Amino acid sequence: MPVRSVATPPITVHGTERVRWTQTAADARQVMRYTYVAYIDGRQRPLPDAACQHTAVATQFECSAKLPSLSQGAHRLELATAVVVNGVRLESPKSPPISLHMVRDKSHLDEPRSDSHAT
Repeated sequence: MPVRSVATPPITVHGTERVRWTQTAADARQVMRYTYVAYIDGRQRPLPDAACQHTAVATQFECSAKLPSLSQGAHRLELATAVVVNGVRLESPKSPPISLHMVRDKSHLDEPRSDSHAT
């Protein structure tokens, strides 16, 4: 029987969030060799601050990274793991997509700008 994907509503983000995932690896040494990338609307973006911690399960690690900067509006986020083996960069299949909706905090727009001129 084919697997049906269920559409979920987009997650509202404001640009300060971290994306979190569970990473499978043989051990901590292996997970440290990985690099992580995000695909935002199909465009690859590195996740240079990605970090992973041990969990109670020996082969699973809880990872997180700062969400890459996004323009206002709807976006599609996918994650992938990469590793270099014998000089060749290998990348995992992308994760299932997550729908995001970027909303900038507008509270700073109520404050006067230093470069504005009163009339």
